[in-house]
Amino acid sequence: YIFTRLQDVTRLIYPVADDPLLKYNDDDGYRVEPEMYVPIIPMALVNGIEGIGTGWSTSVPMYNPLHLIQWLIADMDGSSKDELMPWVRGFTGTIRPKRAVKGSTSMATFESTGKVNVKNTSTVEITELPVNRWTEDQKMLLMKLLAAKTISSFREHHTEEKVSFRVTLKRNQLKVLNDEEKLLRLFKLVTPIHTSNMHLFDATGTIKKFNRPEDIIEEYYPVRLNLYGDRKKYELSKLQTKKKVLDNRSRFIEMVSGGDIKIQNR
Repeated sequence: YIFTRLQDVTRLIYPVADDPLLKYNDDDGYRVEPEMYVPIIPMALVNGIEGIGTGWSTSVPMYNPLHLIQWLIADMDGSSKDELMPWVRGFTGTIRPKRAVKGSTSMATFESTGKVNVKNTSTVEITELPVNRWTEDQKMLLMKLLAAKTISSFREHHTEEKVSFRVTLKRNQLKVLNDEEKLLRLFKLVTPIHTSNMHLFDATGTIKKFNRPEDIIEEYYPVRLNLYGDRKKYELSKLQTKKKVLDNRSRFIEMVSGGDIKIQNR
């Protein structure tokens, strides 16, 4: 871990000024990490969460931090707020509300789509994969299509930052697949984003199910707001103590200067 360190932005999200107000754990007489941090925005929605615990599982999509900030400001102002949509940094595909598919039982609210571009009469290029799809997974899907003789061939031209699968289709196949949605479905470039299994700990340490990301913000909001109130009281207390010290220093200097206190030869 010698090359691992906190980024500078971390302390903007978890302010140093909060540290004295957090409740710390005790490990054999030593104060260790706090029971919880209270970031300035709900980071569970920024980072997203996917995992399984004892008796519970959770799946929370990622959301745009700037959109979360706008939502919080609108909440404070009492103005109208937009619906929160999942967002992934650097993703060039599309995240859209779930399209109803006849006979589907999916509980997904949103879906992510990759990108596929038509290069010529027989070739298409996949330049983006849906969220949580890796290039190796996509390659296995294309291998299956190749084995089924659905496509003629494919080649990979990836870089460290860009996906590129060049796929050759059969003659006249593109005339049938004459719409982007059909191409996305053929290459399975549409995946669901579930918001029906969002389980998180609340401020009391109790696991709670949230139906919407907005509900998570509503749970977070008063905790952060109360901490600001406590921080103000703490800062005022520190300033009052500092004022008393400075007042007494000033009084001492005045009394020495006025001869009320003699310090020479004492």
